[in-house]
Amino acid sequence: MKNRPVYKGPIQWADLGVRDFNGLGYARIGLRPLRDLANKYETCIVIIHHTIKHSENSEPNKNRLNGSQGIEASLRSVVELRLGEGELAYLTILKGNFISRKEKNKSYELSFDEETLSFSATGKCTDSNKLSQQNRRSKYDNPEMIRDFVELKKKGFSYEFIIGELVKKYGENKVPGKTWFIDKYKSMVSQSENKEKDRPTGTK
Repeated sequence: MKNRPVYKGPIQWADLGVRDFNGLGYARIGLRPLRDLANKYETCIVIIHHTIKHSENSEPNKNRLNGSQGIEASLRSVVELRLGEGELAYLTILKGNFISRKEKNKSYELSFDEETLSFSATGKCTDSNKLSQQNRRSKYDNPEMIRDFVELKKKGFSYEFIIGELVKKYGENKVPGKTWFIDKYKSMVSQSENKEKDRPTGTK
């Protein structure tokens, strides 16, 4: 790399002539000028983008970038930064040339310093597929919220209505999406049925 990276921004998709970043063609056309600049000056351009909503419920994956698949396809590297518990965060390489699959299955633990607004490596790493399980347990397994969910479900309310009521009470960032509740309810029903099967005959 010959040139030192220089930050200039923010740049919106509209500034690149992209009317709809969900469109495959628009995404590729919009990123082309940035690619040409990177090649011309042999430098690196970093784009900060978002993943789809509730993607923290699943393991890190390059296919969960928000918008068209053309965004991921046009980039040489894709890295995800995911918040953990407290000051911790996890950095995962989702796409990159000459990077082994083994490395892409690792998530590197970082510590955030509020005073300097910077991250530093803790020297620890974890399997990336464990992040979804960790986030599910720590962020959403709120016993009180689950009890509220069960009570509303027993009354016959739809998942959409229940989620809306829970968001009002607990806040949007504390309430998972519909798929999480469906899986949770199926798991609870299955556990209840298994207990009934294991119960000795003639007992209540």
